[in-house]
Amino acid sequence: MNAWIESADGARTAIESNCYFGRSHVNTVQLQSPGASRRHALIHCQQADSDKEYWLADLGSTNGTLCNARRVTLPVNLKEGDVIGILAENFTFHRLNPGNASRGDILDTQTADTVKIHAKIRCWFVMLDIKSYTTLSCQLDENALGLKVGQWLRQIRDITENAGGVVDKFLGDAVFVYWKMEAGNELRLIKAINY
Repeated sequence: MNAWIESADGARTAIESNCYFGRSHVNTVQLQSPGASRRHALIHCQQADSDKEYWLADLGSTNGTLCNARRVTLPVNLKEGDVIGILAENFTFHRLNPGNASRGDILDTQTADTVKIHAKIRCWFVMLDIKSYTTLSCQLDENALGLKVGQWLRQIRDITENAGGVVDKFLGDAVFVYWKMEAGNELRLIKAINY
């Protein structure tokens, strides 16, 4: 387990790729509060230069998501020990780094390092961002801004995934998505862009 969240009662949930929070049973973490949205928030795992990054995004929830007691208005790059707050429930984010790995976390130190395989995949790559975000952020209070940005992120994710695309990265007010160059994906991409 390279990254996980820990609830107040000590229960751990591994984060392998994406970790969804919400009231619905289809989420990775099912929230108990009736004030939680069905799809409330997301931790998105994405590849960085030499490691993985974990980004917390609110998905347009009515009551918001906090990171270290601050409302999440744009996706936040999570660091070891960050506290995610959703209504009365808190989760602490943890990740294994060579500097903080305990002996119990290391399974086998005698094996050779994993070889990273680089492959070229032909794809269509699209970057989407919020037009005039700076102006918008000056006009709206933090709660309204968080709600608007979260709804936008959720729509982008839903449109992309429903059209066979992949949400690759969050970066500030931008989202990077792609479709593999495979039969039929060109039409799915065009449909998603024209949505």
